[in-house]
Amino acid sequence: MRIDGVFTADTDTGYVLAMDPGPDGRAQLNLARDEVLRRELHGVVTIVIEPVADRKCLG
Repeated sequence: MRIDGVFTADTDTGYVLAMDPGPDGRAQLNLARDEVLRRELHGVVTIVIEPVADRKCLG
C-alpha cells in the first residue's frame, strides 16, 4: 500500500510515521493547531522516492 505524507520510515524495523489525513485527504492539526496529527504504521516497509515534476530549483 502506498503511504503519502511520510515523516520518517525504517525498513529494518518495519516502521512508518506519516501524517494522519482527514476525510478530505489533507493534513489535520491537533487541538492547539501547532502540530500535524500523525499515525504509526508497522509492517514490511519499502522506500520508493518518486520524482516530482513540479519542483522548482532555487538559486
